[in-house]
Amino acid sequence: MPFITQGKTNLTYILIIVILAAIVGGGILGYYYSWIKELETKLAEIEAQLPMVKLPENETVNWKTYRSEEWGFEMKYPPHLIPTETTSHGYIRGFYFKNELSALVYMDISIDIGNTTLPQAVGQIKTSLVGHVIDDIKNESQVVTKNGYTGIKLEYEIPPNSDSYSVVILHNREHSFTITARSNYINQILSTFKFLEDGVAGWKTFRGEIAAWPTGEGYKFEFQAPQEFVEIIPYPWIDPEYHKNYYGVEGPGISFFAGPMEGPGLLTTLHWQANQAPLCSNSLAINEEHYGSQAIFEACDVMQIDGRNALFLMRVTLFGMEMTPCQPEAAVYIIQNLDNNGSILFTVELEALKEMTEIWPEIPSDYSFLDEEGGMWNCPPDIDQSKVKESFVTQISSIRNAENLSQEDTEKLKNVYQMLSTFRFLD
Repeated sequence: MPFITQGKTNLTYILIIVILAAIVGGGILGYYYSWIKELETKLAEIEAQLPMVKLPENETVNWKTYRSEEWGFEMKYPPHLIPTETTSHGYIRGFYFKNELSALVYMDISIDIGNTTLPQAVGQIKTSLVGHVIDDIKNESQVVTKNGYTGIKLEYEIPPNSDSYSVVILHNREHSFTITARSNYINQILSTFKFLEDGVAGWKTFRGEIAAWPTGEGYKFEFQAPQEFVEIIPYPWIDPEYHKNYYGVEGPGISFFAGPMEGPGLLTTLHWQANQAPLCSNSLAINEEHYGSQAIFEACDVMQIDGRNALFLMRVTLFGMEMTPCQPEAAVYIIQNLDNNGSILFTVELEALKEMTEIWPEIPSDYSFLDEEGGMWNCPPDIDQSKVKESFVTQISSIRNAENLSQEDTEKLKNVYQMLSTFRFLD
């Protein structure tokens, strides 16, 4: 049957083609639908024959809780272990969690409490292990407790059976805590271990908010502080419309700031330092910079604020720029950057650091001199920095661990550490 006759389309021929296509297409679709239904039935039969797989539960859900009010810690431990508190060789107190069927105390869990700083405790453990118990430490890493205290974890194996063990060394600003356990226990223990928070009862709760900045986001947060602390407006002289971008709290020797870290000046310097990776490349070691007779002495560490890394920075400087006189500056800064230029900043003023700056001579505010190349300096060229440096080095560990300081300085540091432990970001 010709498709085109006498210049016209043959409609009968087209109709036959359409009907045949519909019959064939319907058959294919019917077969496909039947195949899918058959496959679904077979899959259901296979699924019914598979064993029920139970999702893993929290491995510590059935563990017991051990709490020591005297030594200020709490943790969970496997229910088949028996806790014992005792004196410990080389430590001021020891806690052992022993399998009642085992004759070896140390083969389960032990916690030894000492009077050393965190770096000292880590050094002692390394010395006692390497060359005495093991040949080398397999891995060293930083850990964080349930409520934000940082520590060091060492992993090793004991020959001849190559049993895997881990040691976690923590510090609560008063004592070192050395936790030793089999490696299959240590992560679960650490996930439940926390230092009990003293001194927070009766503190005020501050809730702050900083509005979104053109180059950043808005944030809400809260933390606790002693009763003497009060809210402040960081920049009361600016247009009130911009007060929403900043939030401040201050009390005896401690201040809190949240908002854009603008400059030029100290705030932009601190923001830049808290943006570095790694955040602190050489923990608790002195870093010094000199510009002519101007000097900057710093030491850093990493802390946690609500589970996020923050820079802990001790800083003593004698510095003067073209438009600012030569003057000392000394404080502890704890900085956590939030976005492009916004941060939260705790500042602690310590007598121990202020005393270091008093070693420097008093410089008249109008002092300046020109060097041989015509550069202007606001600090005299013949200042001896060695005594300030020596004093700074001797105080680094004491300041970080809030020990061997004056009662006033110790109280300030313990207060700011407690404030940090209560800090929370809000949705």
